Amino acid sequence: MPHHFNFWRHTTFDPLHSAHLDNFRFHRRMMYYRGPSRILWFAAGAFAATWYHRAHARGEFRGWGACGNRRIEEWRAERAAEAATKDQFPTHSASQQRQNETTGEWSWRPTVPPSFEDEEVRRKWEDKTKKAQETVADLSESALDGIVVAAESLKAKLAEFRRSQGQEQHRHTPPPPEDTKPQHVV
Repeated sequence: MPHHFNFWRHTTFDPLHSAHLDNFRFHRRMMYYRGPSRILWFAAGAFAATWYHRAHARGEFRGWGACGNRRIEEWRAERAAEAATKDQFPTHSASQQRQNETTGEWSWRPTVPPSFEDEEVRRKWEDKTKKAQETVADLSESALDGIVVAAESLKAKLAEFRRSQGQEQHRHTPPPPEDTKPQHVV
């Protein structure tokens, strides 16, 4: 009787071994398997993140610890006092005051298109734009001319090919056979 090699006998992990199956069954019985607990943890994390985000949006967490809120309130009071003194003694122009004022929120300033007060700059810009448009028109016209020339040459080549193919086919076809049957005269 020949000896058969058992692969699982020579390895350290045998999935069909009873100890491994019992271990799997034990964990299954004790609910140590990955199941709906993942969904519950995901929901708990989503709830915590939403609560954290909304609390920060309301401004409940400003500063570090109990002292942080006091510092913010003191800063706000100082800013209000500075604003009151600025209103009493205006020293800057209105545009500088607008630049110095902050609302406490981040935002992008609106982008203003460049102004063309100088007539020469405007004229140069229009000349460059016109030249660019003419260049694009010339390029597109030359490209279309090239396409038309290529199409005409292909059309001529195709006509020449058909003509030569027709002549060659006419040369190689034998003449139709004549009737070799005698005519019956009655």
